[in-house]
Amino acid sequence: MTALYLNPVFESASNHRYDTADYHTIDPIFGTEEEFSALCSEAKELGIRIMLDGVFSHTGADSRYFDKFSRYEDVGAYESESSPYRKWYTFHGDRDHYDCWWGFPTLPNVNELEPGYTAFITGDDGVLNHWARTGAHDWRLDVADELPDEFIRILRKRVKQNDPEGVLLGEVWEDCSNKYGPEGRRGYVNGDELDSAMNYPFTDAAIRFLTGHIDAYALDETLQTQREHYPKPFYEACLNLLSSHDIIRAATALAGAPDRNSVSRKIQAAFRPGEQEKQKGFRRLILATALQMALPGVPCVYYGDEAGMTGMADPFNRGTYPWGTENPETMAAFEALMHARRDSTALKRGLCRMGALSPEVFTLIRYLPESGQVALLMLNRSEREQSVSFRPEWLQQGPDGETQVSLPESMTDVLTGDAIRPENGECKTVLPPMTARLWIG
Repeated sequence: MTALYLNPVFESASNHRYDTADYHTIDPIFGTEEEFSALCSEAKELGIRIMLDGVFSHTGADSRYFDKFSRYEDVGAYESESSPYRKWYTFHGDRDHYDCWWGFPTLPNVNELEPGYTAFITGDDGVLNHWARTGAHDWRLDVADELPDEFIRILRKRVKQNDPEGVLLGEVWEDCSNKYGPEGRRGYVNGDELDSAMNYPFTDAAIRFLTGHIDAYALDETLQTQREHYPKPFYEACLNLLSSHDIIRAATALAGAPDRNSVSRKIQAAFRPGEQEKQKGFRRLILATALQMALPGVPCVYYGDEAGMTGMADPFNRGTYPWGTENPETMAAFEALMHARRDSTALKRGLCRMGALSPEVFTLIRYLPESGQVALLMLNRSEREQSVSFRPEWLQQGPDGETQVSLPESMTDVLTGDAIRPENGECKTVLPPMTARLWIG
C-alpha cells in the first residue's frame, strides 16, 4: 500500500461528514489534530501518503460558516447579512431561501470563486496549507463536476506549491475528456487541473462483464476507448476502484444485486443474496481484482472488500470491518494479487496490450521490452471451462500494439503457483470456470 484515501474527517454533524462544519478541525470521534499529524508522520515512514477528501462545493448548514442553528460563536451567513461568510453563499429574498446542493437544505452551496472563500481554501493561511503542515498533501475533490474549472486550477496550483508530488484527484463519474460546463469543455485532462479521476467507467464495465451484461469484446471496447481519450499521464494515474462509499459493494454487485436506483432504501436494507449467488459474487470479486491489479492505473481497494464485506448503496456499504470473521478465500486472493502488483515492475510500469479471446475470456499482457519482464492475465467469466490459446501479436490495438514482446520460457500464476510454459511464442491452457490466472515471468 502506498496511499491511504480518507473520506471526510473534519468536524460535521452527520455520519457521512460531507456537511463540513469546520475545515480546520478533526472530528473528535476520530481523534485530534495531533493524532492525525502522527498518523501522517508514521505513514510517511512507511512510504504511505495520506489523501484527504475535499468537500469544497458546499458546507454544512450546521457549520461555523453558515450556522443555521446558532451553535457557534462566529456570526454565520444564515444569522446576519454582516457575517464575514455571507458572500460565500447565495440567498434569495429571506435567509431561508438559498442555493443548496441538489436541493438539500442541510448542504448550502458556496460560491467557490468568491475571493474570500477562495482565499480561505487556497490562500497562505488556507485549508490546504493548514493540512499540508500536518503532512497531508493529496486531495480528492468531491463532486468535481460542480466546481468551476478556474477554482480547480487554483487548487492545483496550491497543491503543487506545497508538494510537487501532491495529487489532485477528482470525483468524476464519466469520461473526463469530453464533459462540458459553463466554460465549455471541462479541462480535467488538460494538465493544469486534475492529475486524474476516480475511474467509475472501469468499475461499471468490469462488473457488467463479470455479471454477463456485456461480453469480453464490449469490455475491451470500453477500456480501449478510455485509453484513446486520455493523455498517457492521466490514464496511468486513474484510480481504478471496484467499490466506494457511493456505490454498491463489489461483492454484492457481483452477486447479482439490483440496480441501486431501481429499488427503495428499505429494499436495499433487506437485500441479501442467496448462498449460491453470494459465493459467485466472491469468485467474481477475485476476477475483478485480478483485472484491477493488472491494468495500468492506480488500484484502490475500498476497506473491507478484501474481507468479503457486502452491502447495497450508501449507507449499507459503510459497515464496520468484520474483525475475526473475514472471508479467507478473498483475503488470500487479495493478498496474492496486491503483492504481485507491488513486486512486479511489469504490472506497475509495463507496456500494455489487451483484448478479448472469446466472448467469455479477456486477456491482458504487461511487459518491459528492455528487461523482458512479463505479466499475463487471463479471465474466464464463464461457468464452464474454456480452452484458450494466446499469442501477443494477436493483440495489436492501442499505443503499445507494435512494440515487440517475447514470452519467457516459464511464468508462474500468483494465485495458484502453477507454471505455464509457452511453446513457439504461444500459450495454451484450459481455464476452469470463473477463474483468473495472472502469470508472471
